[in-house]
Amino acid sequence: MADAQAALEAAAMHIAEWQPAMVPGLVQTAGYARELFERPERSTLTDPGDADPDAMATARVRRQDVLYQPGRRIELIIGEAALRSTPGTIGTLLGQLDRLVSVIDLPTVELGILPFPVMPVMPLSSFYMHDDVVYIETLTAEQQLSEPEEVAVYVKAFSMLREAALIGPDAVALIQRVAAELRVHSWPQEYDDSD
Repeated sequence: MADAQAALEAAAMHIAEWQPAMVPGLVQTAGYARELFERPERSTLTDPGDADPDAMATARVRRQDVLYQPGRRIELIIGEAALRSTPGTIGTLLGQLDRLVSVIDLPTVELGILPFPVMPVMPLSSFYMHDDVVYIETLTAEQQLSEPEEVAVYVKAFSMLREAALIGPDAVALIQRVAAELRVHSWPQEYDDSD
C-alpha cells in the first residue's frame, strides 16, 4: 500500500488531508514514523510479518519530495490531539512538532491545526484527497470515492475544517505552546531528539 500511496501523491497536483489524532504521513519525521511502525498493537492488528520499521519509515520520508515540487498545493488539517499524542517517546514528538513548524514555511504547504475548543463533531475519521478522488483508510482496506456527488461532500467537509483551523502564525503559536507544555509537564520518558 505504501508504494501505491507514493505513486498517487507523486501524480496529484492537489493533496488535502484531515487527520484528527495523528500527524499526516507526508510531514512525519523518520523517528515519528518508525515509532508508529514499531508499536506492538500494529503487528497484532495487521500482522505485517517481517515488515521492517526502519525501511517503512524511510519510504514514508521519501514520499515527502512532493512537498518541495513547485506547482503543487498541499493542504493538511490536523486536530490538536495529533500534537499531543506520542507514538513513543516525548523527544520524538517534540522533534515532530519542530518539523511541523518548519513545514508551515513551505510555499506548497498550508498546515492548519484544529484546537480542542473548536474540534468538530464531524467528520470523526480521517480522509485525504488527491485531486478529485477521496481516500478513506480502515483497519483492513482503503475506500476510494470518485463520484462527483460523494467527492463534493468531502470537499465541503474539508473546507469547513479549514475555516475553523488555525493557520500560519496562529498554528505555529499553538504548536510551540504544546511543545512547551510537553517539555514542562511530560511524564517520565527518555528524551530522544535524534530525529
